[in-house]
Amino acid sequence: MSVALFRDRLAKSRLHPNEIKWMPSWSSEFAKDQTLVHCVLPFAENAILKFSQKLRGRNVPAWQRLHAARSLEWYQTMVLDLFDSRFRPFQTEASGTR
Repeated sequence: MSVALFRDRLAKSRLHPNEIKWMPSWSSEFAKDQTLVHCVLPFAENAILKFSQKLRGRNVPAWQRLHAARSLEWYQTMVLDLFDSRFRPFQTEASGTR
């Protein structure tokens, strides 16, 4: 996974400094549980759901789970140049609403 590239692109963005600081951390945590192919994060729906559930199981607050899901979405857009994200269900799950 190209955390360096993600950090570089975040630094050039107009996001809030806290977003720039924490987004790479969430992406790195997600990557720990994944099998990387050519240093690229796989974005299978079941992997994203398991990550969100893992965070919920650790009693990570809903706002942080939402931020984690947004971080993965931004990684997908900024590093992989994929704009067809399917993160809406996970952002809903992460925020604790259904």
